[in-house]
Amino acid sequence: MKTFLVILSEKSNQRLDDKLLREHIEHLKGLTQKSHLLVCGPFSDDSGAMLVLQAADASTVEALIQADPFIQEKFYGGYSITEFYKADVSNNYLIDHDQTRDELRRP
Repeated sequence: MKTFLVILSEKSNQRLDDKLLREHIEHLKGLTQKSHLLVCGPFSDDSGAMLVLQAADASTVEALIQADPFIQEKFYGGYSITEFYKADVSNNYLIDHDQTRDELRRP
């Protein structure tokens, strides 16, 4: 599984209603149950939100985001998807990763 950062942006000025919020939460619960969602939340400045998802590829993440009621109802008008390498204790914070080794070799 690959790891992706999704940034939700272009938040609308529409009022968030209870129905839309509950539909979004149900979507998030489904992502969690299918082991796609690692973490998510709104930005403290209320400008957008983020999700960290695991999936086989970016097209799968695209489909998952397109299914989010917040996107379908245009509560957020835009989003970006960026794959990244998760660094943690299990992989020694990527010290032996090809990208790290390439960086160390650069003049």
